[in-house]
Amino acid sequence: MAVSCDGMSDRMVAVTDAPTSVTDPLLSAYPGKITLQAPPA
Repeated sequence: MAVSCDGMSDRMVAVTDAPTSVTDPLLSAYPGKITLQAPPA
């Protein structure tokens, strides 16, 4: 997992392959503040 800050959109960008059971609570706790991306192939 890698995390960076996108200052233009005021969001954290998390690059992860974690299952939704892990990421959904995080997205719910911080609505509109986190963008998830899949890791490069």
